[in-house]
Amino acid sequence: MKYATSCSCETLTEILNLSILISKSNFMKALVYHGDHNIALEEKAKPSIIKPSDVIVRVTKTTICGTDLGIYKGKNLYMQDGITLGHEGVGIIEEVGSSVSQFKVGDKVIISCISSCGSCEYCKKQLYSHCKDGGWILGHMIDGVQAEYVRIPHADNSLYKIPDTIIINKNGKQIAATPNDFFNYLYQVDDKNYSRYERELAAKDPKEQL
Repeated sequence: MKYATSCSCETLTEILNLSILISKSNFMKALVYHGDHNIALEEKAKPSIIKPSDVIVRVTKTTICGTDLGIYKGKNLYMQDGITLGHEGVGIIEEVGSSVSQFKVGDKVIISCISSCGSCEYCKKQLYSHCKDGGWILGHMIDGVQAEYVRIPHADNSLYKIPDTIIINKNGKQIAATPNDFFNYLYQVDDKNYSRYERELAAKDPKEQL
């Protein structure tokens, strides 16, 4: 038995527009590596959870490191074509893997340039850059943060939560974008955060600080 269906042009247009929106929602803008002096801003598929320890972060701030410039200038020619660059950023968690316990959807976080599993022999010695399943991998061995979204592996050990009291932007001025910026800002708003060493250093003659 055959069934006949009819649909107005307006309805077909709405369905088509909806399908286009759904398709676009699965993609994002990213800065992509294609070789020596060859990078491009492109559309890529949004990342998804691969392992239970992953989170997906919507990137709100990112920056360029000297290491990124080295990659651009051809110092890392072993890198895979199509990798999204970047390993320093700030964002908001949009999706959380089933084994993540320290973070939740909506948390504002600083993304560490080093990913750490927290359990290998090197991580136990606090040699996180030598992590057997991490280290400097973002924007190097896996897709990095110079994109609208990024997958962060080993999230419990590779992110820093930003307290709700910290304002990322104030009148268009960036306040905290990296761990150092974040802690420096804390020192500005609360003098009690200064360590004894920092107080002694501040009291010295500038020439003695060099």
